[in-house]
Amino acid sequence: MVPWEQFARRRKLKMDRFVSHYEIRTRGDLLETCRRIGVQPPGEDIISELFPKTIEMPFEGSADQVEDVHAARSRASKRRKVEETLKELGQEDEQ
Repeated sequence: MVPWEQFARRRKLKMDRFVSHYEIRTRGDLLETCRRIGVQPPGEDIISELFPKTIEMPFEGSADQVEDVHAARSRASKRRKVEETLKELGQEDEQ
C-alpha cells in the first residue's frame, strides 16, 4: 500500500478534494476507499479533523425515539401549565 502522504503529494491532492471526489461521508467510507484504491489511510489526526468522533448517548434507541421522548416531555410540561392556569381561574371565579 502507498502511504497517504506519498499518494497525495504525487497527485498534488488535498484531502477535501479527495473526500468530495470519492463522495466520502463517514470515517468508515474513508478507510474503505483507501483500502480499495491501495492507499494507507492518513493519520488519525487528519481523520479526526474531518470526522470528529461522536459521543454515544446512553439511551438505547434511534434518534427518532429520543426525539419522541423530548416531545412527550414538552407536551406534558405544557399540559401541566394549562391545568395550573385553569385551576387558578377556577379559584378566582369562586371568590
